[in-house]
Amino acid sequence: MSVDFSDWSAVQTPVVTILVLAAIGVVAGVVCRLVLRRLYPFGYGQIGEPRMSVLVGFTVFMASLAICMFFDFPLEGHPSYFDDALAESYGFESVDCGNGSRRTAVPDGTEYCIAGRKGGKSLTIRVHGDAKAKRVEVYGMDGKSIGPVRTTAPTR
Repeated sequence: MSVDFSDWSAVQTPVVTILVLAAIGVVAGVVCRLVLRRLYPFGYGQIGEPRMSVLVGFTVFMASLAICMFFDFPLEGHPSYFDDALAESYGFESVDCGNGSRRTAVPDGTEYCIAGRKGGKSLTIRVHGDAKAKRVEVYGMDGKSIGPVRTTAPTR
C-alpha cells in the first residue's frame, strides 16, 4: 500500500517566501526613492531616480534570498523534510535516507534507508518513490510491503 505525498509536495513550493522577499525588495525600492527625493528636492533626475530605486529593491531581494539559502532556511516556511514525513506516515521514530535528511521532494526510484523504531531498534527498508505520481511505497528487506499508518503524508 502506498502513501500519497501530493499534498505534502504542494506545501514545499517556495512561492510564498519568494513573494514575501520580493515585497521586501519593493518596499526597499520605495524607501530608496523617498530618500533620494528628500536628499535632492529639486530633481535628482526623472531617469536616475527610478533606476536607483529599482536597483536597490532588486539588490535587497537578492541579498535576502541569498541569506536564506546560505543559512539553509527552509524556503517553504514550514520545515518538513521527506525523511520526517516518511517516518510519520509509516509509524517509525525516525528515517534516514542519507542526503543529510534535508530533501524536500519525493524521490524518483528505489533507495535504501534506515528506519528507527521504538526501543532503539533499527531496520533497513526499501523506499520506492514515484515523483510524478507523488506516491511512496515502503518494503522490508524480505520484500514484504510495510503498511502505512496514514494514507496521506503530513503537511505541517
